[in-house]
Amino acid sequence: MVDWKTDRQAAIPVRRAAAPKRADFGTPIDSFFDKQPPELRAILDELRSLIAEIAPAATASLKWGMPWFSVGGKRMCSLTAHKAHVNLVLVGPPDAFPDPGRLLRGGGKGGRHLQIRNLAELPRASVRTWLGIAAQTARSQAGDQRRHGSRRLSYSASELSRGRRSRVRPCRRRGTIGQGRRARP
Repeated sequence: MVDWKTDRQAAIPVRRAAAPKRADFGTPIDSFFDKQPPELRAILDELRSLIAEIAPAATASLKWGMPWFSVGGKRMCSLTAHKAHVNLVLVGPPDAFPDPGRLLRGGGKGGRHLQIRNLAELPRASVRTWLGIAAQTARSQAGDQRRHGSRRLSYSASELSRGRRSRVRPCRRRGTIGQGRRARP
């Protein structure tokens, strides 16, 4: 048994070495598209053209093994390819994306995704709308970063859709978004 009060060396946590950076991190996305089978490649090419149509200023690079599209340095969306389907991952508040047909999946704080199995089932009009919302969200986050420096801001989806923004104060002690300091126990 280790006596934590007398054995100071045992109480020091051991730091792990940082994971090595992926070799493809930040590289152009053409290599990702070249590796895909023809049936998925058609879907990916169509989604890529829709992204270029909606957000021509978006930059693309490989991150985490998949193509990510960014506007003003902030993530907008990504494309993932699986064995039988392609996902369009939309970054932003989950309730910001109107989905009357209930096509979008996921509800995490990072966004939602659309699963597409063939090109015929691609809802182009809805995808254009969702990509526009994702691009606008990324633009507003990039603008907030420039105006407010490192302070993080948070907006509700209804505020983004109405064009109104109210700042939520960052919690200085924890460095996270919150309504102020947490009461100590």
